[in-house]
Amino acid sequence: MRSIIDVFVLLLLSFAGNAYAMNFSVIKFNHPYDSALWTNEHGGMTPIYAEGKITNNTAKDFEKFIDRNHIKNGATVVFNSPGGSLTGAMALGNVIRFLGYDTTIGSFEQGKILDNGICASACAYSFSGGLGRYYSGKGSKLGIHQFYSTKNDIPGKHIQEVSGIIVAYLQKMGVDTIAFSVSTTVGPGEILWLTKTQARKMRFSNDGAYSTTYELKQAKKETYLKFEQDHISYLARFLLFCSDKEINLIGGIVSNPQAANELYNWATQSLFTFDETEIQKQRKEQFPEGMKVSDSSVWVFRSLSKEETGKLLSAKYVTVWIAGDGAIGKTAKADIANNNGKIKNFVGNCYQ
Repeated sequence: MRSIIDVFVLLLLSFAGNAYAMNFSVIKFNHPYDSALWTNEHGGMTPIYAEGKITNNTAKDFEKFIDRNHIKNGATVVFNSPGGSLTGAMALGNVIRFLGYDTTIGSFEQGKILDNGICASACAYSFSGGLGRYYSGKGSKLGIHQFYSTKNDIPGKHIQEVSGIIVAYLQKMGVDTIAFSVSTTVGPGEILWLTKTQARKMRFSNDGAYSTTYELKQAKKETYLKFEQDHISYLARFLLFCSDKEINLIGGIVSNPQAANELYNWATQSLFTFDETEIQKQRKEQFPEGMKVSDSSVWVFRSLSKEETGKLLSAKYVTVWIAGDGAIGKTAKADIANNNGKIKNFVGNCYQ
């Protein structure tokens, strides 16, 4: 009878076909604009392109690649893989998590990252190793299906053991175990391509953000509402104050003292957006009171009209923008679609 290790060695997912073994490379952008876009979304994370079939040696190859290229300050792995070895994929995911790296999906062509890559079968388990897991659900595709042996000779006992190991791995990575249940309904010769919504619900992807939290706080006997969303590379924090039946909104990008001071000194303007609606764009030299730096945060201050407050109440996202004079700015976004009336209740009490 085969041991569980022998069974794992057999677990090569068929979608990988005859693809070549995964290769890693540090992405070098041809155009400064593409580099700036990457930095705006992923901060200082080094982009690593991971293309090809995952083998049992891929995790070790990745560790050697990291050492050889002296990557010290974080990275985002851009997957473009049809799958491969299940055990190799989970080993790679464990290395990525241990290093604290992010993951995403795409292809790299002519000096650009394009939204048309795939991460299928076993690759989904490597993808889930990222702390921040970015998935657009548009051009690029994330696909899952059930595991199996290419020789179809795994005894029932071992299937249960393998299933338990996979479920434990997903739990460790923060993926909802419903993802495994869904994968078992998809035949070995088929792929379920996940939408962005499905991937988020299963927690395969998080786009570098956790759930928004809400808390009523007090400062100098004044009650205010704090809501914030923790992203992998920064914290988006928003404060709502009530002053003489007027809503004051403060939005902050929380990082570290050095980054905060650099951002403030670079910035020339700031604004909020409620979904796609621009709110009070101001230049720093004209309205110095509208943007401040304090410790690890850059803060933007605005007093909202009732019309602007109404737009806030109907918005799904609130974003604070801190920008220079070019096309690129630094943003911090919070998802407020499911705030269960907390913002509405605070505003309603203010206007009483």
